[in-house]
Amino acid sequence: MFSNIMRRLHPALGTIACAVLGLCVAAQASAAGDDFGEIKALELRVSLLERRVLSEMPQEKFQLDDDLKEIRADITQLKTQAAAARTDISALQAEVAKLKAQQPTDPNKPPKPSDPPKPADGQTLTLRAPFIVKDNAGRVVFQVDVPADRGQPRAVVGNPAGAHVEMGPTPGGASALGLFDESKKLLVAMVGDPQRSFLRIRDNEQSVALGNVESLGTGLFLRKGEQPIADLSADKAGAGTVRIFGTTGKAMASLSSIPEGGTLKTFDAKEKAVAGVFAGADGGHVVLNGPGGAKTAVHLSVTETGGKVRVFPAAGGKARAELIADGENGAITVFNSQGTSAVVLESASSGAGHLVILNDAGENAVEAGVMKGGTGIVRAGPAGSGPAGSLGGGLLPASSIQGKKGGK
Repeated sequence: MFSNIMRRLHPALGTIACAVLGLCVAAQASAAGDDFGEIKALELRVSLLERRVLSEMPQEKFQLDDDLKEIRADITQLKTQAAAARTDISALQAEVAKLKAQQPTDPNKPPKPSDPPKPADGQTLTLRAPFIVKDNAGRVVFQVDVPADRGQPRAVVGNPAGAHVEMGPTPGGASALGLFDESKKLLVAMVGDPQRSFLRIRDNEQSVALGNVESLGTGLFLRKGEQPIADLSADKAGAGTVRIFGTTGKAMASLSSIPEGGTLKTFDAKEKAVAGVFAGADGGHVVLNGPGGAKTAVHLSVTETGGKVRVFPAAGGKARAELIADGENGAITVFNSQGTSAVVLESASSGAGHLVILNDAGENAVEAGVMKGGTGIVRAGPAGSGPAGSLGGGLLPASSIQGKKGGK
């Protein structure tokens, strides 16, 4: 296009034409920008050149008019091309800006996904896990994923690397909720399972659990680390138990319910029961055992006529002594090793005392008491007696001593 312009110009205008050509090239190069000043300047300078040529060479005016018209047409075509180039560059700049907005800051990270379209009213927004929701500062506030070590989906509120709440199903089919601190330590756990549901709260080394976390059934369990401190539980039959543990983790006391009532037991350092309180169908019972949970040594109970205390040897076996309340009276009985009465001391219905010493055959060998008149009597048996106020002697089968009121 520019060579045609050069051929049509007068030789004297060579220098001027070269200047026009340079301006045209500059105008075409500047068409890629946003400013059309170069083209405006070109038009102005061509007009000046036109007036100068017409003033210097009037004889060639008509030829120059035609050439200048063609030059103006070429300039108009250049302006059209520049406008089209400007439009294409604007479109390219918009596309580049869009690509930069989608490009992550770290080249090693995958491209940032575009926001999902907002559903219309009444429609459900569907997302595909995993996905993360961040706040304006770029902090993670919500996350849904499927950890490879669990194979189950989870929802996380907060940053999984710090304090957060985690919820979702467990591999066993239960549902769980966990609260973690800044060090990702689990402080509160809640598990919902028809077979084993519970709530556990930790505070430093101590923890408390409510639910079915032990083989004892559903209850409240206090622990220091893995060591038990106390628990309150109920078995499947509905019987309740309270246990208190020592510093070594051994049970020191327990309170349980039984069909007849309740039981209270205390244990030694080896968890052997050494004392117990029971409620039976016939009333209450207190049992004291020997060291190391040996046989019962003392048994306190209630009978139909009153209270009863029995003592036994440390190795167990028959009772050795008994103290009972028999209605309005009381009695003390001492037993031999076969469990047969050897000595009986009791109060009679009259209010006086009565003592019986038995032989190995269970017969009354010595009996001491009070007569109706208020005098004392001692009889030696097992059969017969001497005359009142006399001491039997010789070969008499029996003898007795009897007091006499007002006698000399």
